[in-house]
Amino acid sequence: MMTLQRNSANQLLRIELPVCILIVSIHAYALLVFGATFWIDSRDYVSLATAIGSPDGIQTFYGTVGQWVFSHLGPGVPILWLSIDELPVSWQWPVLAMFQHALAAAALIVAFRMISRLWPSPVHIVSTLLLLLLPAYQSFHNALLTESCTSSLALIGFSCCVNIVRGGPNVKRNVVFVLGVIVFITQFRSYWGAIVASMLFCSLITQRLLFSRWTLVLFAISAISTLLFPAYRYAQTGQFFLPSGGINLLISGSQANRAPSIEVTRLFDRAGLPPTLEPSDMLRRGVTMDDALKIAEKWRSDGLSNAEINQRSWKLARALGWDGLGVQSNKILYGMASIGAILPVMLLPERHEVFPAYSPRMFFDHLYSYYLWQSWTDSDYRTIFERFFGPSSDAEAAVFPFGGSSNAKIYAAFGQHISTFDARLRDPLYLGRSPPDFWLMLALIGVGILVIRARSVGILLLCAVLPAFAVAYEFPLGNPRYSVPLLPLYFIVTSISFTYPINGLLRKLGVKAAGHAA
Repeated sequence: MMTLQRNSANQLLRIELPVCILIVSIHAYALLVFGATFWIDSRDYVSLATAIGSPDGIQTFYGTVGQWVFSHLGPGVPILWLSIDELPVSWQWPVLAMFQHALAAAALIVAFRMISRLWPSPVHIVSTLLLLLLPAYQSFHNALLTESCTSSLALIGFSCCVNIVRGGPNVKRNVVFVLGVIVFITQFRSYWGAIVASMLFCSLITQRLLFSRWTLVLFAISAISTLLFPAYRYAQTGQFFLPSGGINLLISGSQANRAPSIEVTRLFDRAGLPPTLEPSDMLRRGVTMDDALKIAEKWRSDGLSNAEINQRSWKLARALGWDGLGVQSNKILYGMASIGAILPVMLLPERHEVFPAYSPRMFFDHLYSYYLWQSWTDSDYRTIFERFFGPSSDAEAAVFPFGGSSNAKIYAAFGQHISTFDARLRDPLYLGRSPPDFWLMLALIGVGILVIRARSVGILLLCAVLPAFAVAYEFPLGNPRYSVPLLPLYFIVTSISFTYPINGLLRKLGVKAAGHAA
């Protein structure tokens, strides 16, 4: 028996070690060929880092615009920036990217070892390689955004939860790891803390630990994780507020509601808008950030506090969001796009306006083009980088706290590292050309397969997908970028589910999976 176990362990090691080397090697390759990646949001994280890092900065940041627009930002990415801010400028981006790739590689190694030991099969090598070569997975590890650390931490939390529900060894250790993930991931994207907490909650139920001390610890850790940064803000500014959409909700709500009712228009008429903004015209074309800032400034001059401004914005956005079936269909489509389903929009008639001045076909083309661009499969990124962060962007950036100085920092740190490699090197298998729907569809098929063989794994995936959909639906936001933290989970679940039919086929052919029988 002992000999059999040693042989099995040696066989697993012979597979795991080369795959671990492969994971690290491809991450190193991606760091090089993708170069510095970016989006306009990077400026906001550097601005918040500036605020956190100076005595009076946080009061300046949240004095007006920061609380109206950026109250949902967590401190995770700003703290990453602060940790590299004192380095020589030429080293800032490389150190950031190396850290994020190292964390991502470690997370994938944890996941691969988990599935290889619980469901031994050569299919895991294939799925791991495909994920590593997916541009949408790799590109964000080179950016100063939340997607990289969120996806890596989510993958670690998911892997530990799978270990728990499958009755693996060291259940307590896995629970502690997930609790740690909740603390950290909440600082990057607050709602992902709730998602990982729901995974752990379901895991505790499967192991009949619901009424144990771990449930109390889970609720306590979740509450502490959520309150950490708001409590710090309160200590610095005297204002306590949780993450919220602020005046962004006016923008997203008007984008989803393309035919406001008379009642909603009248509600805006009575909301005390600036005289220069005619409600019916503004709602017809869609509220812009410039409109939302003017509205907030008018309310501020009328004597409203920041909290009251955000509350009034929420009420108006709520009215927009529940203004008929057409709005609901758009919000559902936005939610689906944010979990990786952009094709369903094509089911609507062309006369339906999904987004301001966008037919279903135009909206799909927009989402797909955006997905490709964010996957770094385009050829020219220098032009957009100059537009976002170059000297010509100063006027736009000046609207936001520390915006101009943040642009200058990003321009200096990232500009010299924009990739000049051919785009084909970033997508050698053309996996990036497949819309994200393909990976979601495979995962849902996998959930169907797992209903009989490993139902708890499918439930854990749904614990991530359904809340992510609900957040995007409620906000509402329609953007495949928000599906990036879900992509590794889709691959892992697909790989686990395909183990059953593929191992069955291998057994018929007389080939054994490595390790032990699945």
